Amino acid sequence: MTEAASTRVRGADIRGAVLGETPVAVPPGLAGEGRCYCAVCETEIDAFVPGGAVVKRAHARCPKCGVLERHRLMALYLRTHTPLLDGATRRILHVAPEPAIATILRELPNVNYLSADLCGVNVMVRMDLTDIAFPENSFDVIVCSHVLEHIPDDLKAMSEMFRVLSRNGIAVIQVPIYGPTTFEDSSIASEEGRLAAFGQRDHVRKYGLDLEERLASVGFLVRRVGPPTHKEQCRRLGLRPTLVFDCRKPA
Repeated sequence: MTEAASTRVRGADIRGAVLGETPVAVPPGLAGEGRCYCAVCETEIDAFVPGGAVVKRAHARCPKCGVLERHRLMALYLRTHTPLLDGATRRILHVAPEPAIATILRELPNVNYLSADLCGVNVMVRMDLTDIAFPENSFDVIVCSHVLEHIPDDLKAMSEMFRVLSRNGIAVIQVPIYGPTTFEDSSIASEEGRLAAFGQRDHVRKYGLDLEERLASVGFLVRRVGPPTHKEQCRRLGLRPTLVFDCRKPA
């Protein structure tokens, strides 16, 4: 983390809280050994296959629907850690939507679904996450996966998500996590420099677990949701050590 960013986080008014970590709920029947199960297409398979955009990982991609580990963790989280299945009307903002997760969200009962992205390709509205063109209390759920690592002013994006959420609303956030502490350096501006420093040409930082503190600094109550603690369950679900950040707007 740069000194400026570090000072900004340390000096922030920490209005939220970090609530610890909980494992994602495991579907019934996954207690023992057996075939693998994709939580996105809800299909049993013999094994996951290698996959990954930058580095190919073993046991990563579902051979039926093509999703990766983070999508499966997100699907399990959405179905077991949020009120999305209670039948109440929900206003959902899906940022930079992944098709598989979009399908899950759109098929939920009583959902008003809106997809958005800065580039405006294959989405319903074009939107800058640091300047959301909606008033306060516009959404009950925001799903934002692997977006913040692309945004230079990530605290502004977090503040905007907090602003447009309803009271008791949930922002569901995923980013790549590389260790305990975030590293960023705004002087690295070239694509090759960012590739070397952050692992991808369009990334501007490598997040650490201190992302929790950034999210709490804008007012969120933050809980990390991770894979099951049982290794065999992780194998069968095709999960690796990655996280969902459950960010609640207090009532």
